Amino acid sequence: MSESLIPIFCLHDIPPQPTHTPSTSTLLLVESTGTALRRYTRDAVTYPPVDSAFKSPFNGWGLDDVVPFLREYATGTVVDESVFLVADGRTVEDESLLLVQSLHGDPMHCVRLAAEYVNTKAVAVAVAATGVQELRRLVDGDGVFRGGGDNPSPRKGGEAPRKQLAGSG
Repeated sequence: MSESLIPIFCLHDIPPQPTHTPSTSTLLLVESTGTALRRYTRDAVTYPPVDSAFKSPFNGWGLDDVVPFLREYATGTVVDESVFLVADGRTVEDESLLLVQSLHGDPMHCVRLAAEYVNTKAVAVAVAATGVQELRRLVDGDGVFRGGGDNPSPRKGGEAPRKQLAGSG
């Protein structure tokens, strides 16, 4: 649903700074109860800074724990039940987050996003403007999506690509 909030689950003990970038669409989950998910409203968006004393109630959970939790408690709420973000051990190293899509009856699909792409790509997947598998085809050599693979697209003011004549090349 396009008006949903995309939850962020911290599955590892990490500093709160890498877990969140400014967004009007993401929500750092601070309680691991179904009641908490039902209480959230569209105004519950998490804006930085996150309290430095934050300890995630999801520390030690796995993806296989998160999916049924969302299925059971997020359905019918403003919290997206199919698309979510994960802060894990790798987040500590490079500040990337794992974007996960888990549609009913389909296998789980994941792609790791650099911090600057977390908001735009999570929303794009949530509203079906792009797919996780499409983003996975564009990851860099280290497995992180940074905007289109190791070959960045031409930038305005940069050198133009060489044109080829029909039949040559």
